[in-house]
Amino acid sequence: MSNQQLCAVYARVSLDRQAESVEHQVTLLRELARSRNIGRIPDAFVYQDTGISATKHSLWTRPAMNRLIKDADEGKFQVVLFKGISRFARSTQEALDALDRLRSKGLRVISYEENYDSAKDSGNFTFTIHSAVAEYEAEKTAIRVRLGNKEKARQGLWTGIPPFGYKLKDRRLVIDQEEAEVVRKIFDLYVHEGYGTFRIAQMLNEQGCYPRSGKRWSRTTIGYVLKREAYKGWVVYNRKTQKRVRDYDSPIQGKKKWIRQLNPPEEWVIVKDSHQPIIDESTFEHAQEILNRRKVKETAPNVQHPLTGILFCKKCGEGMVCQKRSYKDKQYRYYICKTYHKYGRSYCDQANINADDLECGIAEKLEQCIQDQYDPLKIQQYVVYSSFDAKRLEKKLKEMNDKIGKLNKDNADLYFERENMNEEQYRYLTQRIREEMDNLLKKKRTLETERDLAQNDEAANKEILTHMEDFFIMDRSKTHEFRRFLHYFIDRIEIEDNKTYVQTAFSF
Repeated sequence: MSNQQLCAVYARVSLDRQAESVEHQVTLLRELARSRNIGRIPDAFVYQDTGISATKHSLWTRPAMNRLIKDADEGKFQVVLFKGISRFARSTQEALDALDRLRSKGLRVISYEENYDSAKDSGNFTFTIHSAVAEYEAEKTAIRVRLGNKEKARQGLWTGIPPFGYKLKDRRLVIDQEEAEVVRKIFDLYVHEGYGTFRIAQMLNEQGCYPRSGKRWSRTTIGYVLKREAYKGWVVYNRKTQKRVRDYDSPIQGKKKWIRQLNPPEEWVIVKDSHQPIIDESTFEHAQEILNRRKVKETAPNVQHPLTGILFCKKCGEGMVCQKRSYKDKQYRYYICKTYHKYGRSYCDQANINADDLECGIAEKLEQCIQDQYDPLKIQQYVVYSSFDAKRLEKKLKEMNDKIGKLNKDNADLYFERENMNEEQYRYLTQRIREEMDNLLKKKRTLETERDLAQNDEAANKEILTHMEDFFIMDRSKTHEFRRFLHYFIDRIEIEDNKTYVQTAFSF
């Protein structure tokens, strides 16, 4: 194979495996490409994800992997190499999806540790086995780490990154005096001065006093500080468990997402007086009482506002959320920018929008769009055509299956007649049948794909037609029903000052 062929390398190392450096993986794969004469690896085609756990971070959310996929789609290289499938992905399904995507672009995929080469192994069986082993090993490692952390927590040791206000010494929390002063200030303002979380965040940001990450304080991060038992000298572990589950309600069916579940109290590990407190217990408990009281007072009814999830601020790009305000015994709803909601008007000056007026205006725009450009008769014709096309292809598939069945019978008959012919004649006839069978199976797969697409088109067109008809007769006062229709027909709405930009989900 020519050395002019361009190769890409994907390397990853998680936070707990820094000993196995990215540089080591890249050096190893360069030597592999050289020794096997696979091709050339330009520096621009080395993709590195450092400090990223394959168990906690989906393959599709890693920055370097996203760049590799984008460059692969643009045909910048012909081969992709990685040290092992465990460096690539810890989810069997994700690994197979990525492999299929790369191979669909005509790329050769090579894994050093498993000695896998897609140019030699045309199927996915070997890759699937190795991916499943990698996923199983990741699960075993996670269990071992969790059990080890539980034991450390029982000894009063801290198992993660120290909270703001502390540093670690021999896995025990030790007060960081400079940060601890900020923590004390937060509790003092909240408990004794009557400040809210939003006002505290705003004050600290204006003073240039930021968290360790360098990001701005928000009402969420201030609330998180106020709830942490570590500040009263406790170590609390295993209160919640983080799990990856398949999200079948997402636009990408079956995509995995992380959820945090509360464990039964008997599984919690709580060690009191494990380190020096920053806040006395009385002040901490007083803060919890205020948090709980305000939480009950501010909790809105369980209403899904029609535009949340598809409404965005065009100025800063953040989503917009809905809030309720009361004035003279009357309630008003407003959509407000998340940036303003978190950090204040100085960070985004998008004005609040009256929810009722905006929702009514969006509904009228959508209704007008449908009436002006949507032709129910035309889509009804599509439904009829899709149905006819699906039936036609189903008939062809039946004919194809009959041919395959006949060919299988011919092959069986030939086997029983093999003693009545010489070896060369038998080999020639069996080869002819095998080639014809391969050809028929290929045609069958093509027909099945076309049939499935036609059936999907038929179902989709019927669904659109039904939703269009129902849209004009729905009761907009039923919030959940109104929200469902808006989210079905609209992909995104952006607000800039008083201007509204609507991006529909369909080309009517």
